[in-house]
Amino acid sequence: MKKTDGWTGFTLHFTNLKSGQPSKDNQLLLTAILADGINLGLTKMSESCTGVIYAPLDRQQASHIRDETYSAALVELVNTQHAHPFGAHWGTAPHLPRTGSASVPEAMPIPPGM
Repeated sequence: MKKTDGWTGFTLHFTNLKSGQPSKDNQLLLTAILADGINLGLTKMSESCTGVIYAPLDRQQASHIRDETYSAALVELVNTQHAHPFGAHWGTAPHLPRTGSASVPEAMPIPPGM
């Protein structure tokens, strides 16, 4: 996830609910996103990871991870995929707006012969 964030900057969309600023602790943010993504939960994630304490992980999730921040980050990931030269092999679907308000298509067209 760190590498993908380096390519896309998707974590910049996980902004603080009050300040609107990105997380100051990207490692903790990625840990909270991973816990959510694999349905492990914060308690089990903090027990599974050396040096991760539940309380800061919970604060990170409460302040930075919301439906709208997931949506904005997903738009960034999809737009980065479309901008990559290999994206041309998957059709000409329009880029998603950077506002995070669009729904993501459920399927991408498969080119003939694949």
